[in-house]
Amino acid sequence: MQTAAEAAAAAPYVGPRPAIITRKGWGADESIREKTFVYTNTIKAAFVHHSATGNNYTCAEAPPSCAASTATTC
Repeated sequence: MQTAAEAAAAAPYVGPRPAIITRKGWGADESIREKTFVYTNTIKAAFVHHSATGNNYTCAEAPPSCAASTATTC
């Protein structure tokens, strides 16, 4: 029979849900936005790929970093 500790160790870990920052929240340039896009209440997947920028920025520097990467990839 499995102990409580073994059961806890085998259970999948679901981390805390991160805050979702909308485009307006990080200062997106809405003039380059896809015109037919709409937000829904369901998120199926999200990807942020920023390997070229590294990870050596502060939380305060994250919004302009997102805006800059969007401006160069859209």
